[in-house]
Amino acid sequence: MPSSFDEEVTRLHDFFEAWFSGVDGLSLADFDAALADDFMIISPGGRVSSRAEIVHIVERARNSGPVEISVVVPRLIVDGHVTVGTYEEHQVRAGRSTQRISTAVLSVEPDAPGGWLWHLVHETWLPDGAPGQA
Repeated sequence: MPSSFDEEVTRLHDFFEAWFSGVDGLSLADFDAALADDFMIISPGGRVSSRAEIVHIVERARNSGPVEISVVVPRLIVDGHVTVGTYEEHQVRAGRSTQRISTAVLSVEPDAPGGWLWHLVHETWLPDGAPGQA
């Protein structure tokens, strides 16, 4: 049985916080295993990254500095074989705050960490939440 959508979003973002902060004992394999082969992410600036690109970006960001990530207002929109949900992501890094809203498409996959496979994330800056605006 997979975790709830809220728990999965929090689990993945807790990994990012720990990974970027250099916490020992983490494996990039867990992040990699949570992404579908055709995974893609669309950044708030409109850049589309493939699974391979985002895994490489996250790998290089290991120990890049502490970051606080809060997942706020997770909301399940469609629940079935494919799950669609949204959540706000608030980040504080090096004293700078950003906020975005993300739409995520996931499917249940018992062998994936948390029981979910991520297919797509599309991020958009929240008003006054873009870098240099907060």
